[in-house]
Amino acid sequence: MPARYRAAGNEDDPAEDRGFSSEGLNTAHESDGLLDAPIHPDYDQKANESTNSPQWVTIKANLQRAKGLFFPFMLPLLLVYVAEYTINQGVSPTLLFPLEESPFSHFRAFYPAYNAIYQLGVFISRSSTPFFRIHDLYLPSFLQVINLAVLTLHALFNLIPSVYIIFAIMFWEGLLGGLVYVNTFAEIGDRVPKEDREFSLGATTVSDSAGICIAGFVSMAFEVWLCDWQDAHGRDFCRQL
Repeated sequence: MPARYRAAGNEDDPAEDRGFSSEGLNTAHESDGLLDAPIHPDYDQKANESTNSPQWVTIKANLQRAKGLFFPFMLPLLLVYVAEYTINQGVSPTLLFPLEESPFSHFRAFYPAYNAIYQLGVFISRSSTPFFRIHDLYLPSFLQVINLAVLTLHALFNLIPSVYIIFAIMFWEGLLGGLVYVNTFAEIGDRVPKEDREFSLGATTVSDSAGICIAGFVSMAFEVWLCDWQDAHGRDFCRQL
């Protein structure tokens, strides 16, 4: 009976006796390596690259520059515009007097007159920088808040005896608003370095737009509440517009 021989090289490879080839083992080891690797090996690297990109660095630098503009320039401009446009949109429609005590024949004539007088004050004050400058921007802003408080109290309790006093307050309101606006940008021109001036002027304009927007939302509810209050206390002029 012929003897069976086994190749000597196969004795050193027990994996082949169990039905596995060396190629199969290598493939298994490679698969294990793939499974052990992270699913997103370069995720953190990409995140770091995105935060260090030139665009992101520019955004952070601009936010830092805007932060430096907030208290000296943006906040007083925001305050004056919130108070000013809350007066114009929420309070002044309710500042009505008996027709026999006013120069008007219709209640609806009060609001356009108030607005025209206010705009006259704005025009004068915005034209004033060649002759008159203010450097403390918070003072007229707080005075505008006082205007809002005084006119609101009058709308509630009828404290001011004559419409002509309201005319004077409206003119004063326009002067204050225009002074803060024009002197804010004049101060930026004086105090901000030339290389940052264009950015500073553009960033600060956000304040007046934000102030008008905030005042608009506040006034939608405020004017209705003031009119309801007056009607409940025997002054129904706002219902006769």
